[in-house]
Amino acid sequence: MPPRGEIVMGDEDSVLLLMDGLLNFSKEFLPSTTGGLMDAPLVMTMELKHDEVDKEALNLDTLPEYPLSFFEATEMRVNPVKLEKEMIPMKNFVSNTGGMRGISFSFDTGSINDGVEHSSYKTLETMDDKIEKQLDLAKKLRAVDADDVANRLINSHFLPDMYGNLRGFFTQEFRCTSCNAKYRRVTLNGKCRNCGKEGLVLTVHKGGVNKIHGSH
Repeated sequence: MPPRGEIVMGDEDSVLLLMDGLLNFSKEFLPSTTGGLMDAPLVMTMELKHDEVDKEALNLDTLPEYPLSFFEATEMRVNPVKLEKEMIPMKNFVSNTGGMRGISFSFDTGSINDGVEHSSYKTLETMDDKIEKQLDLAKKLRAVDADDVANRLINSHFLPDMYGNLRGFFTQEFRCTSCNAKYRRVTLNGKCRNCGKEGLVLTVHKGGVNKIHGSH
């Protein structure tokens, strides 16, 4: 399932999520701890009902193409609510027709497999390269404030990620490589109390902590 707070968009994501639940899932995979059933695909909905889906899905537009008035309104920063009669979001469409059949889409495609296989975020090797390319693009876009992008990267991504990684690293457990027993702290003699063998290792690896700052 997608991470909490993430929005799944497009046919490809929908198909992948469906097939993952059908082909790559078993109750045997579920942990026995509290919350183990959360987000697990245990129930399949055969018929979507507009009054049972997330409210955010009802903001989806249903037009085959956007009118010129929409683009003119964006330049004037008009409140989106004032454009609902023209744009006909899903909630208006459902209210007018009583169902979801007949909605349109703006861009056709011959195959959902024809998209980009590897994004720049994956092909660029270092975090420095990724940040440089992102800020370089922000400087070229008139609608984007490059300084604001840099500020958001630091305050909303880097710092929280750093705090979380450091907290995880310093509060981690240690695992025995022989019997998989876990300890809050390393034993004084460095041996596993369960099997008596040496080989207690970290459960949070250094690479996962300094993935963003490793090049500095």
